[in-house]
Amino acid sequence: MSANRFAFFNGEFIPIEQAQVSVMTAALNYGLGVFEGIRAYWNANDAQLYVFHLREHMERLKRSCAIMFMELPYSVDDLCNLTVELLRREGFREDAYIRPLVFKSDHTIAVRLNNMTDAFALYAVPFGQYIPGSAVRACVSSWRRIEDNIMPSRAKVSGGYVNSALAKTEALLNGYDEAIVLGSDGQVSEASAANLYIVRHGALVTPPITSDIRASGGIVPCGGAWSGADVSRLVHAGVCSAIREKSHAGSLDHRRSAHADREARQSVA
Repeated sequence: MSANRFAFFNGEFIPIEQAQVSVMTAALNYGLGVFEGIRAYWNANDAQLYVFHLREHMERLKRSCAIMFMELPYSVDDLCNLTVELLRREGFREDAYIRPLVFKSDHTIAVRLNNMTDAFALYAVPFGQYIPGSAVRACVSSWRRIEDNIMPSRAKVSGGYVNSALAKTEALLNGYDEAIVLGSDGQVSEASAANLYIVRHGALVTPPITSDIRASGGIVPCGGAWSGADVSRLVHAGVCSAIREKSHAGSLDHRRSAHADREARQSVA
């Protein structure tokens, strides 16, 4: 039995088991969808769920829709209100993960974005840590990040996550938690489905947007490109995303990070 009970689908709240699509749906066949992943945190003292950067996520969803020729009949305020109502109906008393999804719903054999029907779905599930522990064992992936002029990497396009899945699967099969993905020019881009950052002089520095990173609702891309020759700098890096949350790179290709060494010294002391 599903841990969640409802979805907002086809303009109404319905039981989650009724929120289904046909195998002929264009989005299922061709990856023609955009989505967001949003965290909500349960505060036991307040007996309240707090949604993390809800508005910023919905603003990015609208931007992704514009890139992918999708029309969403809801304003950002509407989307936020629908999310709050969904969580109220679910009644979760634990952390949760929220998934809004816009997709091409036509039952047709056609590879295009124009003159097609757009659908919207919204659901939430109870959700704890994506990867247990705060230290991530990472490796540099043999897969390269898709370029923005091949597929809009700044948007959260469903089909684009094949790139992430290949990098992540390679990392897991080789005994790591996460993959660091380089661009076609050999410069550092991001993790398989998360942003990378370094704390430098008290500020968070990420690869630039020209490194084909996904646009983040939180950290502003800044700083120069991270070259492959400087990849060792990543042993001082952090990884963050809505689903991954925030963690540090415990090791990169078996090289322990300065953060991990410091924690080891403190535990011995």
